[in-house]
Amino acid sequence: MVFRFDRRSFVIALGGMLLGGCLAKSLPLPPPGQPFVSAPDELGFATVQGKMPDETTAFVQNLENGLYVGQDTEPDGRYLLKIEASVGDVLVVYYEDGFERSPTVREVVPAEDEALPSVTITEADPSE
Repeated sequence: MVFRFDRRSFVIALGGMLLGGCLAKSLPLPPPGQPFVSAPDELGFATVQGKMPDETTAFVQNLENGLYVGQDTEPDGRYLLKIEASVGDVLVVYYEDGFERSPTVREVVPAEDEALPSVTITEADPSE
């Protein structure tokens, strides 16, 4: 059996396939890596740091007090955020890539710090 299409039908069919491919949902974002959460400092701020996919925006939300903070990640995906928190508060960590939001990771603010991983973040030079 042979099917024959005229040029107009071919263009309409091809356009429908391309449009359908553009509208198809992409794969969901993976969850962020397990963050390090410090005990609150003397000012009442916990430090949350870790690594996310590069060129995304990292967020931390404190479910106990409703506060949240965010920042663009470093070129290699590292982030370091400080958020007002008390011992036992539940923090939710996630990231956004464009209009997509990753699954969340929950961490409880500890009473004491464990060994702090060596993640160094340098300030950008405004003259560059």
